Amino acid sequence: MTGSKGKRVKIGVEEVRRCLSSECSFCRENCPAYLAFHLDSYSSRGKNRVILGYNREGFESEELVEVAYACTMCGQCSEVCLTDGAFFGYAKELRSELVREGLAPDVIKAMVKNIRDNNTPFDSKDQGWAEKGKKGKIAYFPGCTIQACNPELAVRTMKLLEKIGIDAVPLSRPCCGFPVFRAGFIEDARAIAEEFYAEVKKKKISTIILSCPGCASMLRNEYPELIGKKIKALHITEVLARHIKKLDLSKEHSKVAYHDPCNLARGLDVVEEPRKVLIAKGYDMKEFNTSKRETTCCGGGGEFARNYPDLSISVARRRIEAALELGVEKIITSCPMCERMLGEASNGEIEVVDIVEIVF
Repeated sequence: MTGSKGKRVKIGVEEVRRCLSSECSFCRENCPAYLAFHLDSYSSRGKNRVILGYNREGFESEELVEVAYACTMCGQCSEVCLTDGAFFGYAKELRSELVREGLAPDVIKAMVKNIRDNNTPFDSKDQGWAEKGKKGKIAYFPGCTIQACNPELAVRTMKLLEKIGIDAVPLSRPCCGFPVFRAGFIEDARAIAEEFYAEVKKKKISTIILSCPGCASMLRNEYPELIGKKIKALHITEVLARHIKKLDLSKEHSKVAYHDPCNLARGLDVVEEPRKVLIAKGYDMKEFNTSKRETTCCGGGGEFARNYPDLSISVARRRIEAALELGVEKIITSCPMCERMLGEASNGEIEVVDIVEIVF
């Protein structure tokens, strides 16, 4: 999976130059890695300085590993970058080069092996939620996180889809390959994507509805380039917004904040659809200072939580404290990883729920 060491590939040469020609450091303000480590070398600009040394052969590859994987891949740096030189633009390229040299962290290698062997990045996942034998052109795929950590949400989502008139086929395996792709194991991701696509075609599925923004982003944005094939992929919030009149819209008047998942807001540009549902439900919505495409990461992306579990919770805790300052009663989100991270960081001080739960 890892390949062998070979000639050093220069990473993001022009991007690094553009970044370091500026003194803005806007990328630092809400960078999860910088907020976790409090070191400039972990911000996008700081990482670019390290990359510059690598490109000039001033660093050994091994010295780059922590910098490369101390990143949630949230894309916030690209959103605020003035020079188009943000680290996110070529983080995958850097990681794939380190993978080629056999230098990925052991915890990441173990995750990739587990996905290849067991179709999940977790110890196990519950496939019992999926009703067997159903056929149809529309499928529902909850993703690995829900199946491992909250399979009841998959059951509820299937029932909700049925309620609004969508008789979806449950798709429980295989993994779509998103965490492998983001970790830099491109060839493994390609093989997994081919397996996923073959499963979809075997079942004659034309459209997939997904709960996980990462999975949706993978299918919609990465599959065409990675395997040259397209699958129509819709996030559940897009579906709910289209069928809003069929939802349970019994009015709620509590104060809530909606947390935009990075892969949904920046990856798919889906920001208004969930708000449309919440407004129709009657919630008194309060916006975080960083929301929509400028949302702040929960700390769980890019396998950051796997590498740095305590630091990732400290990042999520910042979002909890921001919600408490807003005076809201609950945080609503639409990503299983965000719900998991924020829920763990909340210490019971505030409720964190998936958007499906409030219209079920």
